[in-house]
Amino acid sequence: MAIMRIFWSEALSPALASIYHRHRTISLLGLPGCNVGWDMPIEKENLACAGIVRPTQEKIAKFIRELNFLGPVSRGLERLWKGRRSAKVQKMKKIDADVAAVVST
Repeated sequence: MAIMRIFWSEALSPALASIYHRHRTISLLGLPGCNVGWDMPIEKENLACAGIVRPTQEKIAKFIRELNFLGPVSRGLERLWKGRRSAKVQKMKKIDADVAAVVST
């Protein structure tokens, strides 16, 4: 995999190489400057699997089923889906009358 990455990053034209280098990492939380390599979730999974005492096929399968890889994907899709919406102004509901009614009873 490393040889392939080096080949593609070196063999591309300068314009395509610029795009490649800009997008070869991802931000799990959408924060600028906080990117990690695409393989980071898998590396974390491998590290966690290695921590299982006496690993078995069943223990590893159970562990992988419980992993949450959908969180970063969901946040990314939500940014794409809601990205052009204007911010919604939040307002507190007036509850003084309700509180007074509850307190007086």
